Amino acid sequence: MEAAGRLAHTLFRPRVPSRYVHLALALNYAEPDGNPRPGRAKNEARFRTEPEARTDSTWLDTLEIRGASQYGILGLENVINIGRFQFCTECMNLWLDRDPARGDEIYLWGAYFYVAYFLTDHFQPWNRELGIIERIEPLTPAGKCAWTRCGAWQIAARWSFADLTDGNIQGGVGQSVTLALNWYWTPRTRLQFNALYGDISKHFPVDGETFGNYAIIGTRVMLDF
Repeated sequence: MEAAGRLAHTLFRPRVPSRYVHLALALNYAEPDGNPRPGRAKNEARFRTEPEARTDSTWLDTLEIRGASQYGILGLENVINIGRFQFCTECMNLWLDRDPARGDEIYLWGAYFYVAYFLTDHFQPWNRELGIIERIEPLTPAGKCAWTRCGAWQIAARWSFADLTDGNIQGGVGQSVTLALNWYWTPRTRLQFNALYGDISKHFPVDGETFGNYAIIGTRVMLDF
């Protein structure tokens, strides 16, 4: 069984759609039910994530938390947009109860924040009805001008953190910093350039190591249908 809900509200400056403040609260409650096997508790849960790039495996991973009976998630989010500038942050907190024979209660959490700025005369629109970001509408779509003056250009920086280690659960503690350049060709097409650096610690041993760091350079073409 699982139940989830979200309550959100956005404050707008009258007649200025590029200025708004968004606040939201998300709640989730679940009773996990795993596949029983000999010698293992029936209930189990697992939480994992990749860095902000595609990888062959998840680098932060609790594996199966055996004896998990129930867990709850509390999420807080905030967006502030002033013209070309935007600031966004989100924090997720998870409390998990286990069979006492399997261990104590587990607390995991993660958060991120980013800042973004349009180099061209654009801003991030907001969908008031759904409470989510809207598509960027380039003033001059690609294909109708010189490429250096086409579309919407944006620079951004992001910091993210996740703590998936508590007690005898060693999913790892990771943080990363991302620098980005985004080029919106049309409302449904964009090109992204990303440079990431991060580190992982307090992880269960992998080839004898419990910590490490990484650097990633990535390019992504996105088509939105």
